[in-house]
Amino acid sequence: LLRPAGYVYVDINPSLRLDVNCLGRVIRVVPLNADAQALLSGQSPDQSSAAACVENIVTLCREQAYLNENNTDIEITLAQGDAALAKSIKAVSDTLEQDALEVNLYAMEESDNQEALKSHLPARRLRALKAYRACFGGELSENEELLRDVSVKEIYERIREYRRSQKELPLLPKTAVPESYVSPPSGWKRSGRIPVYAEAP
Repeated sequence: LLRPAGYVYVDINPSLRLDVNCLGRVIRVVPLNADAQALLSGQSPDQSSAAACVENIVTLCREQAYLNENNTDIEITLAQGDAALAKSIKAVSDTLEQDALEVNLYAMEESDNQEALKSHLPARRLRALKAYRACFGGELSENEELLRDVSVKEIYERIREYRRSQKELPLLPKTAVPESYVSPPSGWKRSGRIPVYAEAP
């Protein structure tokens, strides 16, 4: 019961990972960045279920102004887990959307989850790094080091700028550009869209 059977990543500005056991209980809440550590300082989110924990995290984010009128975006990513966990996360996302929040749900492939676990990365940042690699190449670990002090928003701005510059160039033969540079990252339900993020509070 202490071994994770699924993982729920919550990205607002604080980024956290919920490790969920086979009974659907949260056995660990892992902060994935400095904002998440500050959010959880002196706090113990409800771990009775993944859904309750997500709702509690959202409440904390509102209280500490991470969620406000200028930032209503929440990304929730499910890795592994069973149908019951997926259903409960979908239900809580529907509830949050009724409360004037924009919630995007993603499914993460197991290989990407292993990379996120290994590198201690938030799901949102991993998506950005994979999109960056699709444009510029390089290894994920190398790009993470290169972009360590670059925000997710800025990474996507670099990608947009690159794509705009490519449209201005004459078309090259297909064989002239490696497929890995031009193909969008796979494994994400919404991989074709580059999100527009609000400024951090």
